[in-house]
Amino acid sequence: MGFVPAGAATTPSRPSFTWRESGPNPSRRWVLDADLAAAFDRIDHNLLLSHLGTFPARDQVQQWLKAGVVEQGRFTPTEEGTPQGGVVSPVLLNVALHGMERAAGVRYQLNGTHAGGTVPGSPVLIRYADDLVALCTTRQGALPLEIPGYEEL
Repeated sequence: MGFVPAGAATTPSRPSFTWRESGPNPSRRWVLDADLAAAFDRIDHNLLLSHLGTFPARDQVQQWLKAGVVEQGRFTPTEEGTPQGGVVSPVLLNVALHGMERAAGVRYQLNGTHAGGTVPGSPVLIRYADDLVALCTTRQGALPLEIPGYEEL
């Protein structure tokens, strides 16, 4: 594949729903498996850099994002996106998607012995680069997860 400077809008591509049952009393039986189409191509550099805040290597990341791409001997400047297949690209996409859990309605326990765990009934969102899996108690609970957060790229 590779980096496409004028990529299409980032949207989930053909999510699939699966009914799962494991353990003695499973609560999150619906699994939404989706990919973010053209996610690497459409990362907004300013949004990404704002998420980095005062990260010590922020300026280096900015230079890397603006370095451009050479394909078949032709240089193309990069105004958005990050090269897919680059070593740090999955990390940068995860930074750009920070906040997706909140948009999807994931809630965490703030204190007690289960602090950091998800609140019962709350979806669980697992993401890496342009792949995500959401575990939900109902299929209806998974349906809104197809939209929130994606348009922020």
